[in-house]
Amino acid sequence: MSLNEIIPSQSSEFVELLVSSNLNFIVFYENIYPAKAILGKVMEKSDDQITILAISNPTLRALKFNMDFLNMQEDRVRIICLNSTGMSDAHLTYRYDQLDDLTEYIKKLKGTLIVLGRGLLDVATNESSKRFMLKLTDEAPEGLRIIAFTSYNAYTKTDIAQFSGMFDVALHVKKQEDIFTFGEEIYELHVIQSVVPSIKPGTSTFKVGEEMKIMNEK
Repeated sequence: MSLNEIIPSQSSEFVELLVSSNLNFIVFYENIYPAKAILGKVMEKSDDQITILAISNPTLRALKFNMDFLNMQEDRVRIICLNSTGMSDAHLTYRYDQLDDLTEYIKKLKGTLIVLGRGLLDVATNESSKRFMLKLTDEAPEGLRIIAFTSYNAYTKTDIAQFSGMFDVALHVKKQEDIFTFGEEIYELHVIQSVVPSIKPGTSTFKVGEEMKIMNEK
């Protein structure tokens, strides 16, 4: 499978492609349930060291509730928490006023950095989440891939366009509306921006099956 052989018509394979191609991408979600399924696919298909940055204690708590579904192997997953106290049971914890220290630590990482709950920075601190993410993506070492998940409804269209411009590919996940599906929810995966010539704007649909697995919609 290569970038020249697939378009975003099958959600599961497309997410696998993004991971295997070592692309930086951001997922804007309207419902966290399908976003967790995509995160699970990222964890499943990433074969390198994974660092997860959980912004806020509630984000860390939500992550822990889902650890069993996310294939989080302790020998290759390291969790960083960013919160107001600098204390948590994550592997490393930084306070909101230690963003520069956190950035310096991240600059030494390799593998994959997954950023969760980024929009909460604007609530917790005067630091702009856009400025923080631009600094991360701008200063990230060559061997570090960055994947971010954040709420679509937390931002304006301008914010979304600016965040999208920091990544190779930007995705929007939403529930398919006005479709009768006998009680099963169907989700849409939209490519809203891409700097990769062979990945063009498009849409695929999927369901979330048992154990939070992505199931392509036939």
